[in-house]
Amino acid sequence: MKEMIFFGILALSVLSSKQVLLYNEEIVVALSFLGFVVFIRRTFGETIKATFEARSIAILEELQQSLLISEVKISELMDHHESRSNSLQLSTQMITDSCLQEIRTRCVPLCSPTVQTLLHQQIDEKLKKLVGAQQRCRASLLRFWIINCFHEIVCDEFRSSKLSKRQSKLVKQSISLLKRAQL
Repeated sequence: MKEMIFFGILALSVLSSKQVLLYNEEIVVALSFLGFVVFIRRTFGETIKATFEARSIAILEELQQSLLISEVKISELMDHHESRSNSLQLSTQMITDSCLQEIRTRCVPLCSPTVQTLLHQQIDEKLKKLVGAQQRCRASLLRFWIINCFHEIVCDEFRSSKLSKRQSKLVKQSISLLKRAQL
């Protein structure tokens, strides 16, 4: 390695003396910095490496301790949360039971006749609607039967008898009217 440094310095000297390499301020500063970094690495490299390794071990230990502390805190918070949740559920249940009991004792006797009246009214309305729908259905069915029976009678009469022209026109008009009524 020493030979390479010696060879590098010799090459730079020769190239500089022949004016192949011209140096300005930036190149001189860059070469000085590069030389400084190489010197520090060679001289203090192991010391710096040992310092960084010691710091990384200390940081790792601190992280493991903080992780353990966090786990303990989280488990404590979970236990605390569970106890609060259980007490909240119990208190909610007690309040609900007391409210329901209060409603049963105070409101039900007052509301019961009103609710019954309302239910009777709703049932009466539904029965009226059902009876109306039943009557409409019967009327529609009766109309259908009358039209079909009349249609069959007219068709039978038209086929079986030889009527005059005038009577045959009346029968045809009746059939057309019946067909319209069916639609």
